[in-house]
Amino acid sequence: MAGHCCVVTHASFSQINQFIFASTDSLIKQNELIQADADILIGGHCGLQAIDGRLWLNAGVIGLPVNDVTVDGWYLVMEPQSTSIKISWHRLQYDYQQCFQDMQSAGLMAYASCIKSGLWPTMDILPDSERSQQGIPLQPEDMIFSID
Repeated sequence: MAGHCCVVTHASFSQINQFIFASTDSLIKQNELIQADADILIGGHCGLQAIDGRLWLNAGVIGLPVNDVTVDGWYLVMEPQSTSIKISWHRLQYDYQQCFQDMQSAGLMAYASCIKSGLWPTMDILPDSERSQQGIPLQPEDMIFSID
């Protein structure tokens, strides 16, 4: 996109179930970006971080709120410009009441309560720095990515 190599993955590039967080050591992220041969790596289970002139971006959260005490999901939009990319995150509003009822009917009580509270039912996999962010509404800012 706009002359930049973007790679999309579920979690890390080398391991589909490896969680990469904002607090994960930058050297781990840098190594993943190098392995992917990417300017931008887009994944889930991660934070937003610039690493040595490259980006590791969170694609958003669909299906559950983002643990920020709002009922919204999030999604990422990347818009190519001449030699750069405009990057923005947007709230995804949906009928969370219907989703809550559907999850209750399916017996997914822990996730159903998450839909209404905006807080995850468990944080056992989260590092301390991410746990401390629970309940703080996200307010990501748009950014422009360009390699000079």
